[in-house]
Amino acid sequence: MKAFNERDLRAIKIGVAGLVLIGLYFLAGPWVSEWQMLRADLAAARQRLDRVAVDGEGSLPAEQLQLMSAVPKIEMPADEKTQGTKFRDTFTQQLQKAGIRARSLQYLAAKKLAGVGYRTLRLQSRGRCQQQQMLNLLGSLNENPYFVGVEELDLKPDARNRNELEFTITVSTFAK
Repeated sequence: MKAFNERDLRAIKIGVAGLVLIGLYFLAGPWVSEWQMLRADLAAARQRLDRVAVDGEGSLPAEQLQLMSAVPKIEMPADEKTQGTKFRDTFTQQLQKAGIRARSLQYLAAKKLAGVGYRTLRLQSRGRCQQQQMLNLLGSLNENPYFVGVEELDLKPDARNRNELEFTITVSTFAK
């Protein structure tokens, strides 16, 4: 076998160096760009936290008040009759706001939760609505200060109009 001369060795070294640079470009480049994006996201998150932080005089900045308004407000449970009436009225308003006319609205048997100290009041509603109306209702449920959760949601589309739904929804609240 013939040994490589100086010119061939130089060409091989340049070729290997080129391959190494290409490999670094395709392997290390994405890692560096992802690291830079993470650092930028971290800096933006720190700036948001600094804006929301309480200042030394005890007053809340506008950003923190805005953040607090986005958090759902929950009322403490009252006695069963009062809580049930408030919950039903607020839920009925939410149904009307979403444009849903419920055929029936009835209370189901209350259940005592072990270890919690409160009873669960369940309110069941049946009716017909459009798909978008049901989505609007589900999106607005957390605005109800008495709302605890959706116990049951049964949706059946109409055979002729798939956008029309027959629904049964059971929502719950706590009561003393």
